[in-house]
Amino acid sequence: MENHKKFNSDNEYIFFKVFNNKYLLKKIINEIESMGYHETDFREIDDIKRKIKFKNIKLLSWMLDKCQFELLLCKLKANEEIVITSGDSIINFLKIYEKNHN
Repeated sequence: MENHKKFNSDNEYIFFKVFNNKYLLKKIINEIESMGYHETDFREIDDIKRKIKFKNIKLLSWMLDKCQFELLLCKLKANEEIVITSGDSIINFLKIYEKNHN
């Protein structure tokens, strides 16, 4: 049992050393993105074609429709682009805000 705890502890330490190294983390992420995906590999898990990268989500209406409020908050804090295609998006946002703050 002690051996198992030490193994997990060592792995966790190594994981965070890599995760906190910006150079290594960026290399790993770039490598994963460049590998591409084969539809048959993921068919049972999820439809990979429906995946959207965080940086590509810009529509306020999409974030509101999908209840992605944390994502919206992150984008606001990071001063990232948010696209408002109609006044309905603003009205929906204000309704949701009012509902949650009363």
